[in-house]
Amino acid sequence: MKKAMVTVLLLAAALLAAAPVQAAIADTLAPAGIALSVLLSGAALAACIYCVVRVRQLVSEHHAFMQSVDKALREYSAQADTSAATINDLASGARAAVNQLSNRLVEQLDKLPVAHDGASAPATNVISIAPVTADTKQAARNPRKALEEALASGSLPIALEPVVSVSKAEATGFNVHAALSDSAGQIQFLRRMEGETKGGLPARFELEMIRQAARVCRRQLSGEAPSMPLQVAISKALLRDTATLDETCRLYASQPALCPSLILSLPVHILNGANDSFHDALDRLQAAGVRLACEGWRGNHLAMAKLAGRNVAAIRLTTDRLLDREKLRDSDLPGQSLCEAAELAGLDIIATGVRSDEDTVSLIDMGIDRMCGPRFSEPRLLREETGARLRQV
Repeated sequence: MKKAMVTVLLLAAALLAAAPVQAAIADTLAPAGIALSVLLSGAALAACIYCVVRVRQLVSEHHAFMQSVDKALREYSAQADTSAATINDLASGARAAVNQLSNRLVEQLDKLPVAHDGASAPATNVISIAPVTADTKQAARNPRKALEEALASGSLPIALEPVVSVSKAEATGFNVHAALSDSAGQIQFLRRMEGETKGGLPARFELEMIRQAARVCRRQLSGEAPSMPLQVAISKALLRDTATLDETCRLYASQPALCPSLILSLPVHILNGANDSFHDALDRLQAAGVRLACEGWRGNHLAMAKLAGRNVAAIRLTTDRLLDREKLRDSDLPGQSLCEAAELAGLDIIATGVRSDEDTVSLIDMGIDRMCGPRFSEPRLLREETGARLRQV
């Protein structure tokens, strides 16, 4: 490349020099033509030398640039390998921690302390949780009959599902479920009667769940209740039923210690002001000191800031919602923005339905500490003898 360029430049200089010489001879001005040719040849030679020097500089700079790029690529490759190894180590460590946490939860659920209660059972007694295997669980299509029978007998069995703190590696609360059995002994866990609006059964069911949870808080969790609150799901059925709403408010008003220990969980469309028909009922719960949890979220960060005024302590969001697996509207916040908005509003996020180690690691990366779901523990039944003690309270 360099030789070809030099050759072209020399030929150009020769042509430039030859033209005036011929013209000068033709005009019989030889001395002037020779002088002009020498001048132009010198200029062409100088230009040629400059071009050669400049080409060498460019080649040298290009070579240095390629060396720096090659070095940067090698360093990046080495750093990428190191980063990948670090991420794999972190993921493995997180999975190991989750496994350890799951094992500890089983121990916690089997050994919840019993509060001292005068002449009641000795302090050595503990709450016993009976594990339920997958073979014994089968969701009935219509739990209404079993629920009516349990409410009529006054012996609605309940089960506790732990809400875990990954950073503390322990349970920091429990979701309350009803455990309904059919004639074959198959069990269905029921947290809320979804879609049930007819009659007073849903409201009576939710009130009984609150009563049962209150008994657990008073007798079983004792001094640990505020740090391990129970969460009971309620719906518009309870808010619309004047009698059950009155009973709920009276229960909290007569036992102020329940306020930090027993949280009522409501769907977001009831809490975010989109439906004013529940405004008065929510005011009554707030006046009684009831703490609430918001299930799901639709809207922007400004609406979330208003929840604190309703005495909302936490937002319950599904893992799919937090990891942006659900179809969203244009106005909905993505998962990471939800976490940031909740932090600004002073609200805690509880991830629900966590099923895998990968989901757990992803949630931890988002800064979410509290979770619940099959990955940690299914709801676990209170044993019959424990339920009998609860009904005596």
